[in-house]
Amino acid sequence: MNLHGVAGITKEQMNVAVVLHYTATPIVLNNVGYQKKYGVDNPNLKLIKQLNEAGVEFYICGQSLVARKYAFEDVNPDVTIALSMITTVTEYTMKGYSLLVYQ
Repeated sequence: MNLHGVAGITKEQMNVAVVLHYTATPIVLNNVGYQKKYGVDNPNLKLIKQLNEAGVEFYICGQSLVARKYAFEDVNPDVTIALSMITTVTEYTMKGYSLLVYQ
């Protein structure tokens, strides 16, 4: 987003959705859920909050939550629980979003 801003694209011109799944699942846990698993506060909460305030939508794959045995109530309220990663990516692709995969 910062690079787009440098290129003159405004925040209002950007629509960014982040869909997380599989091993990235713990990133979206609230502090209670993260502490249950790792014994420390979730270091990702501040960044998720800042990006969310900048207009980024965050989704977590519900299938990944279930498979990895995380409780839905342990998900950060700034993150939407989606049915699955693949349905969310498919939906956004049909809306004209480009898929960028980072591992």
